[in-house]
Amino acid sequence: MAKPSQKTACLGPNAILQTIEVLDKNVGRNLRTVVLLQAGVEVPPPNAGMLPETDCAAVHDALRTLLPARAEGLLHDSGLATGDYLLRHRFPGAAKAALRLLPRPLAARVLARAIARNAWTFAGSGGFEVTGTEPLTFKVTGNPLIKGARADRPICHWHAAVFERLFTQLVWPNARVIETACAASGAPCCCFEVHPVAVAWPQDAGTRRAA
Repeated sequence: MAKPSQKTACLGPNAILQTIEVLDKNVGRNLRTVVLLQAGVEVPPPNAGMLPETDCAAVHDALRTLLPARAEGLLHDSGLATGDYLLRHRFPGAAKAALRLLPRPLAARVLARAIARNAWTFAGSGGFEVTGTEPLTFKVTGNPLIKGARADRPICHWHAAVFERLFTQLVWPNARVIETACAASGAPCCCFEVHPVAVAWPQDAGTRRAA
């Protein structure tokens, strides 16, 4: 595992830690070990700080390569677990209570600004913008977790699930986040729409409802 330096682009450790937990729970430690060996990444300590984005990407890529039929669900579950971690440890109770008391459109904008302020933790060397409000739309350019990946449909299941968990718990209980464009599919960036109520979407969009 590479050691972060001042010049190393990093992501929050949950991109790996929560993925490991999901793998252990759903496919077992032996197969999880195979995924990490394929990625060339060691298990980070539970108190790991920011991790090299290349390590995070390698784990996600290895998962997609070795478990193609299950990768979407596993990365989705890892994203939900990451959202839960953030809600427990990064959102003070008073802030969560205040968001839940605000009119929902206002709460959505406030939460979007908070996400944007902390984009470095999940976008790394990439960029993040809030590009629309109806529906609320996020754009990630140069998404490091899918760098070099190629797919015929959106594959940023981890990011979509993180956003979805935050919005379902703090703004709209039935919110759904849909990735409408993905760099892995040839788009210039990865775009995510936040819909207040779960909506029907073409099956080939590669998205899931929140658990």
